[in-house]
Amino acid sequence: MAKLPDRSMIRKIMTILEYADSNTPSTPKDLSAEIYKGRRVEFSYYKPSINQRRRLGYSEPRSIVGKIYFAIALKVLNEDCTLAFPRKDFSSEHKASLLFSENSRDLLNSRKIDIGTILDRSTELLARNPPVLPTAMKLYAECKPDDLPFKWFRYCLSILVFEPKGRLGASARRIYMPRGGEHQTPGEIGS
Repeated sequence: MAKLPDRSMIRKIMTILEYADSNTPSTPKDLSAEIYKGRRVEFSYYKPSINQRRRLGYSEPRSIVGKIYFAIALKVLNEDCTLAFPRKDFSSEHKASLLFSENSRDLLNSRKIDIGTILDRSTELLARNPPVLPTAMKLYAECKPDDLPFKWFRYCLSILVFEPKGRLGASARRIYMPRGGEHQTPGEIGS
């Protein structure tokens, strides 16, 4: 398996679990404050700039706490911010990809959506005249998940893209579509 991008959702959740395991935060808010203080690359981004100079910024605690609640919804973190799985279950990127992919599928299934439905809707959107690009927003509108926030739907898709031997692929522009026979990492589809 290729190395995951530093800012991938899988790496963010791994970081959340790492902090939850090594600290004793009792609330998502406390945990997000600890992660924010750590200034980890997983929660960094490049700020927009008028003069084209790239400046690094870091996600605010209120942004990080949303990802913590997503980790709780995935059932990899308990509500008291303790680990729901032993650390060995997500100790490597490969193990984490498998665990988080399985839990993402379970979360989607609990909202009456499976990966087959997402792939079918993606193919249908591409087959329209004119073709419609299957972005996360379009797929969300087509799949109509029960009581699932759009952000969580998008997070699930971004995790499932990295699922080893998974069926969901994505371009660098977050266009989600079925994978061909040969696995391509995100950003390589069509190249």
